[in-house]
Amino acid sequence: MEQSVTKNKNLQINGYRTILLIFVMLYHFLIVFSKENVAGFHIAYNFIPGQAATCVFLVLSGWFLSIKTIGLFWYKKFFKIILPFIVSVLIVLLVRIFFGNFYISGTDIAMNVLILPMNSNLFAYIDGAHWYIAVLIYFFVIYTIIFLFEKIVKKDFSFWFYLALLALCLIITIFIKPSNMFFKILRCLFPPHFVFIISGLLLSKIDRKYFKNNTVSILFVVIIVLASCLTCLFHFDWYQLIFFGVLIISLVFCHYHKIKFLEYKIFQVVGNASLWIYLLHQEIGYLIIKPFFENSLYWLGVFVAFASMLLVGMCASFIWKRLVLLNLFKK
Repeated sequence: MEQSVTKNKNLQINGYRTILLIFVMLYHFLIVFSKENVAGFHIAYNFIPGQAATCVFLVLSGWFLSIKTIGLFWYKKFFKIILPFIVSVLIVLLVRIFFGNFYISGTDIAMNVLILPMNSNLFAYIDGAHWYIAVLIYFFVIYTIIFLFEKIVKKDFSFWFYLALLALCLIITIFIKPSNMFFKILRCLFPPHFVFIISGLLLSKIDRKYFKNNTVSILFVVIIVLASCLTCLFHFDWYQLIFFGVLIISLVFCHYHKIKFLEYKIFQVVGNASLWIYLLHQEIGYLIIKPFFENSLYWLGVFVAFASMLLVGMCASFIWKRLVLLNLFKK
């Protein structure tokens, strides 16, 4: 859900983030909420592509990943992803304390702010975005190490390294079950969601004519897409796999500028604010819905939460860009 679309300046891909975000919000407000027995009914989670949409967000994160200099890379990631996440965690914390009777220890707050890998057995989570940000930051570290190593040896081997890493993560996803601590550590070191980030990264390399032979390029594209689909299938189910396939095909159409309506202003505004909306919407949205449900107005609560969090996220994004990013990156 990174906000930058500067590599190709493709407005349709940026607008497509709005569609993905809507699916994620619907999944959280209509499914996760009902799973927690607050809404009083159950909706089959298979029929809303929230999980598939999140996987496509990760593909986009890999697609737009690039380094010019290490300092500039982490400077941007800190102010565009890490610091917004920390700010959003504190906002959600305050809202949950004052409006949800929420208690969390100081140690757990510190662990949230430090963005440590998600493990519910170790500490409590304030928001629902932690796992996503933790996976991204972890991959950024690996990406940086490989970039530095390539600079030292003066050889470009990253495509083959990430292809091997993709295969390893896929194998671990399919065959390794976290039945004991060793396997749990292995899954944490090579998380399934890495496959989607790596797929986006490798596809972007191929798109930049990494291979001159079109047949070879097509072969690698097929391998990479199959790896993503298998990960989606084993991590989720057939329904999410079908949704993932449809969303990826739609993304390809966006890449080739075939979905013109996504260039409309409203899609651009929400797409630019997608990270902030994602960071803030889940737990605050639940608090908004709950009193409506208690007064038998659940669906009205969903509508109010949906509209409110879109507005709050867009405002937060606007303020952040105007007060922080605009001044910092001008310098």
